[in-house]
Amino acid sequence: MGRNIKDYTGFVKNYITAISFAGVSENKSTWLCLCNKCGNEFVAKVRVFSSSQKTCGCLRTSQHLMSKHGYARKNGIISSEYSAWRSMKRRCYNVNNEDYDNYGGRGIVVCNEWINSFEKFLEDIGNKPSDLYSLDRIDVNKDYSKENCRWATKLEQSNNRRNSFFVTYNGIKMTISEVARKENVDRSTLRSVILNKKITAEQAVSKIKNKQK
Repeated sequence: MGRNIKDYTGFVKNYITAISFAGVSENKSTWLCLCNKCGNEFVAKVRVFSSSQKTCGCLRTSQHLMSKHGYARKNGIISSEYSAWRSMKRRCYNVNNEDYDNYGGRGIVVCNEWINSFEKFLEDIGNKPSDLYSLDRIDVNKDYSKENCRWATKLEQSNNRRNSFFVTYNGIKMTISEVARKENVDRSTLRSVILNKKITAEQAVSKIKNKQK
């Protein structure tokens, strides 16, 4: 980098962060930048840091996709599907997102097919069945992809948390909460009996019910 070129490394403006000097083009310095809105890296001329540009251009692309595919409603309210796609990317790539630590901060990313294509996301995941559903990863330690995502209810998602305690009950893998609901026993008591007594879920349920008689 020449002596007369200002160093913008680490400079942040809106959703744009300068990563490193990328050379000179048309007598203007260019910079490799990160768009914290969608996670894209792009090269921009130095004027981007003093212009009104907020992202790499993904906002314009997103608005075009919504209009093209009808996933925009009246008064500018976007569809549930598009909102899910946008929120998914924010959790993985926007360090200022409140959920970043549990997603991007853990190394969770969005697959290449989905990162810049709402069309492909919608094709793979389909329309949301109803307002009772939201986007869910089947394996919470793996990335967002066609193979690892589904629309799921809050109950299905709560059973899929990283801290869920799974047991085998009557030959079926279930969470402690599911067993407790099925047998109408207290979840905390059931968990405590299984762990402290080191017995099976069936034995624990039987023990608790015998005490209730």
